[in-house]
Amino acid sequence: MILPSREDCAIIFFRIWPGLAYGRRMVLAFGLVALGLAIQALAGAWVAGALPLVAGNLLLLVRGYDNFVDFKAFDPHAHWERIETDRLAEIVRLDSAIRRWDRSALDVTNLLGAFVFLSLTGGLMALAASGRGTPRILALDGLILMLPHWVTGVRRVLRDPKLVTRARTLQGALQSGAAALEPHSVHLMALMGGDGAKVPGDLKLKIDLAEHHEAFLGLYGQVVLNEVGGTSYPYFYVVLVAREGFGLQDAHEQYTAPKGLTTEFRQEDAVEVLVLRQTTTKTAGYKTGNTRIAAILSEGLRIGESVSGGPPRAA
Repeated sequence: MILPSREDCAIIFFRIWPGLAYGRRMVLAFGLVALGLAIQALAGAWVAGALPLVAGNLLLLVRGYDNFVDFKAFDPHAHWERIETDRLAEIVRLDSAIRRWDRSALDVTNLLGAFVFLSLTGGLMALAASGRGTPRILALDGLILMLPHWVTGVRRVLRDPKLVTRARTLQGALQSGAAALEPHSVHLMALMGGDGAKVPGDLKLKIDLAEHHEAFLGLYGQVVLNEVGGTSYPYFYVVLVAREGFGLQDAHEQYTAPKGLTTEFRQEDAVEVLVLRQTTTKTAGYKTGNTRIAAILSEGLRIGESVSGGPPRAA
């Protein structure tokens, strides 16, 4: 298990006792493992320390990552560019490259990882069956401590590149909201990066609402991919952006979200940001289906059309 950065600790979702704080979990888990090893060393028998060893290791099994929307993902200074739809064909060709990048000796879902897994398992099982004393104890401990993480902490690649998944999600949003979007101008934007030939790093929709106030900067539809249990799920949300002082906070306070939706407001870098997204918990809400995507876009347009003509406080 590779320890995450301090910033990422809060988003890891564990299989056992998910509500336990990360720091306390690490202290308890490694404490139980150390206790089990110590008991085995003193008793000279594997079974004597097996229970705390297993209990500590179970606390370290990771299911995936808790989903969240990072307000800072909207950066008014980021280099977003309009792109043509035929650029998506170039993104599709990245699929084969992503499959190559995903190969790992520590991942049982690919040939290399499966070979290493079977070789290590066979070796440890043979040593546990034929060994005596300390070698047998270490072999059994290795099976308990290493192998569960090998098969539960796997990485799975989507059949399409992540950008394609985002693109398909955004296309679904456009199809479901075609009638409501007709009066407005819709643009496909790409976050460009890399040296020389630039490569899109992300995609989003920018909707310029008809007859909008100059201080209203737009309605954006974006997608994040949540990793849960080794599988990627698209999570669609909309963001309303205006210059500081426009009054999106008033709109946020006056708006009552339908069941299953949540709004969040923040002001930073001289802009006001109002996010409308699906309500999430540690165990649910990490994927937005077509029906929910349509509802989020529809509600986002309804809020945007009600405020884009001018500051709500001036109404």
